[in-house]
Amino acid sequence: MAKDPMEKISAEFSRWAAAPDRKLSGEPTADAAEVDLLLGLLRDHLGLGDPARLKPGDLEELLLDVYPRKVTVFDAADIQDTIPAVRDLLTFLADTGRLADAAARKLGRELDQVAPRFAGAVMDSSRWGMARSLTQAMVTDGVDITDSAAVQEWIAAYNANAPDATADWDFDEDEDQNLKEAFGLPDRLPAMRLPAPDELAALARKSPLLATAVRLAEWSGPRRAVEEEFELTAADTIAAAAELGTGPPVGPRPEYRVPRG
Repeated sequence: MAKDPMEKISAEFSRWAAAPDRKLSGEPTADAAEVDLLLGLLRDHLGLGDPARLKPGDLEELLLDVYPRKVTVFDAADIQDTIPAVRDLLTFLADTGRLADAAARKLGRELDQVAPRFAGAVMDSSRWGMARSLTQAMVTDGVDITDSAAVQEWIAAYNANAPDATADWDFDEDEDQNLKEAFGLPDRLPAMRLPAPDELAALARKSPLLATAVRLAEWSGPRRAVEEEFELTAADTIAAAAELGTGPPVGPRPEYRVPRG
């Protein structure tokens, strides 16, 4: 299987940042960890498979919208490395020829405008996604989220009070994506020869993702209550995660958590 292009770029950035004479805004190790997180957010939530495709407005969306919704941060001090890492990422992109100097400077000016608002946005609970809100609630209640038994106990208590509790949780509303733009597809794709139907069926039966989807459908059933947008309630979302053995959605993907050092 081909290596994820973002993983390749992340590894290249780490080597670049570790050069002895490199002058950075951040610290090499912290930069590498944060850039790896940021590249994942760009790919998974902004549809950018290559940071060289960053355009005006992307950094603002990444840092003031996506990051607060998708990254669980327990203390504002935990994000002190983020803005320096973005500055060093832009320098890396320009230094390696991936981004024109003029484009890097323009994005740098955007970052200057976003930086003073970043910490406030990340810690603003009105910007959090549901999974982050649940994780923060666990921590506020003194739950050690690395202790699966404690997490399951909290989930059970939460489910018991679900009728009153669910009204407080907001769901992420992902806007419709233009797949052609999101994946940088050309106007016309080359022809592709698919395997025979029986071979495709055999492969589908072996797919862990499809197996999980079937289990979720069977668990949900035809009478499971849903919200106005046909989403599971917050309590049922937690229960479904427990049923499927995935645990609470706290990271690293599709929800992300900044490790505490």
